[in-house]
Formats: sequence, C-alpha cells, structure tokens
Amino acid sequence: TIPTGSTLTSLDLSASWTGDAFVLTHQTSTPLNCNKGDTVSAKVSARNLYLTGIFSAAAEVTAVGLPAAPSAAIVTQRTAVSPPGTFATFFSVTWTAPGDYGDGKTASDKDRTALAGYTVKVECGSGGSVATIPTGSTLTSLDLSASWTGDAFVLTHQTSTPLNCNKGDTVSAKVSARNLYLTGIFSAAAEVTAVGLPAAPSAAIVTQRTAVSPPGTFATFFSVTWTAPGDYGDGKTASDKDRTALAGYTVKVECGSGGSVATIPTGST
Repeated sequence: TIPTGSTLTSLDLSASWTGDAFVLTHQTSTPLNCNKGDTVSAKVSARNLYLTGIFSAAAEVTAVGLPAAPSAAIVTQRTAVSPPGTFATFFSVTWTAPGDYGDGKTASDKDRTALAGYTVKVECGSGGSVATIPTGSTLTSLDLSASWTGDAFVLTHQTSTPLNCNKGDTVSAKVSARNLYLTGIFSAAAEVTAVGLPAAPSAAIVTQRTAVSPPGTFATFFSVTWTAPGDYGDGKTASDKDRTALAGYTVKVECGSGGSVATIPTGST
C-alpha cells in the first residue's frame, strides 16, 4: 500500500531481478518478493482531506522476466553460386526457439508474452573479433556472408561489425532471445571449422603409353598422375582426425598452342 502524497495519477515501482525472481519496491513501501510469471495486480483509492475512499477494480499484468536460452544452435558452412573462377561461402546459424519466452507460459497459453527477436554473437578465430547481430525478427536462422581473398575471409551480416577470419579458424555462434523487456542468456556455443581453398596437388606427371592393338594398328593413352595436396582447405594435416574431406579433382587438359581445353571432374579422390 503506497500513499502517493500527491495528486499525480501514475506511479512507478522498481523491479530488481535475480534470475527469475525480483523484488518490487517504491521508496519507503514494503518490498514485494515476486517471480516471473506472477500476476502483479494493483488497485487505487483516492483520499480527500478527511477520508480515504474505496478501491477501484484491480488491474493485472503478468510479470515478464528473462526468456530462456534458445536450444540446439548449429553452425554450418555452405558454398554460394559464383561465376567461374570465383567462390563465396555462407556460414548459416540455426537454432530452436526457447520454451519459455519470459513469463513461464507455454505455446498452449493464448496470453503468452511475445518474443521480439534474437541476438546472435559470432566469434572467429582464437580470441578473435566478436559481432553481436540483432536479428530484428523471430526467425530462427541467420546467414553470414564470407568474402574470401586467398586464405582469408571477411564475415559480414548487414550492419554488424565485420569479422576478419582465416581458413582453419573456428567460427562459433551463440544465440539469446529477446522479449519486449529483456534479453535472455546465451545458448551454448556451436562451432564449425572454416574451410577455404584446398592447396594445389603436387608433382603432376603426364606420360604417354601404348595400348595393346591388333597388328598394323596402334593406339596410345596419355596418363596424368598427381599427389594429393597436403592442405584440404582447413589447414589441417593427415594426422588430424577431424580434417575436412576432399570431394575430388578437376583435371584440365590442353593440346597444342592455343588448342582446346577439357575440364574433367574426376568425381573421386
């Protein structure tokens, strides 16, 4: 019960939160110990110089606290469609909406509070840059564009701070949910190793050999052999169990000065 001491027609009470609990106070009034999801109700009576009148009907609101952390965050790298001789990749972050939006209610409750969006925090490299990206919606996925120059790339999303990364870096992401009042805690971080261009195969050799043919005829083959590159694109070596895989090779063959060129995807390693 709070005597206002004036004829103002509004009153603010301060809520100090600790986890899902909060203390509601106003100057010298008795503090109220509450929890998110509680119904906070208020009714008001007027006083003249002699008497205090009856209370109004009670007004109510559900206390909204921190939303829970989103779950099952996943980071994946995918290749974008690019002109020949160039490439670009995206790093996609996906997650699952939290079960609790901040008021303790579930999807079956029609008066459940709303989510206002998410914040996605992305980190690249050991102790590298960090970008906090407010999604501005309740979508549960986000694409970041990776623009490559050699073995380095810049990771961007709209107005977020660009991240300077390199192939082989760990790209990690964690997500927090926001309701209309507060931003919740971050989910556990999800990680993926950034994969760039594989190194060139070494020791390519072209040899000509004769095929077995009937008498009076002949045929030959031109054989191309090479050694697999040491770096498959993530900077790791054969001793690393989590090394990225090779998908195959492309063999470009040319014949004569200014002659024709054939690009032959082998489809294997």
